[in-house]
Amino acid sequence: MKRSRTPTLFIVLLFAALFVAATPQGIAATPEPVRWTLAASVQNHLTLRKGSEVTAHIHAVIQPGWHVYALNQRPGGPMAARIVVPQDQAFVLNGDIDETASTKRYDPNFNMETRLYEHEASFSIPLTATNDRSPKLFIDVHYQACNDTICLEPTTAHLSTIIGQ
Repeated sequence: MKRSRTPTLFIVLLFAALFVAATPQGIAATPEPVRWTLAASVQNHLTLRKGSEVTAHIHAVIQPGWHVYALNQRPGGPMAARIVVPQDQAFVLNGDIDETASTKRYDPNFNMETRLYEHEASFSIPLTATNDRSPKLFIDVHYQACNDTICLEPTTAHLSTIIGQ
């Protein structure tokens, strides 16, 4: 009795296709439509010490066709951006975050007027140093990027910088 090689060949080809799909070239890349940067400086260019006022500057460059919902986006629709100064570091928030003016646009996907940033957005975050031993600052930006046809899953950009460098 002669055995057919067709099932064996099929299995080999199936595993080869799965291997190719699992390699970085075979995975469809998730778009990264927003690039975030963080810089910070001590007010009046003084040396960093406990009680120093520090201003952090976050800048977002948003790829054409994409947008990020604003800090002041109303509830009941898309996820508003949120800037968080994580605990357990040498800096705390000391006032309101100043932001680029958002654009208002009716969004039929949410059946409401939305507030969003397109092309770029900037934020100034007032901080106070709680000690003078750690000049490394961490800030998280929670956001959702969308275009006219899809919204990506909400994500967090973990940003960090060294104060004074």
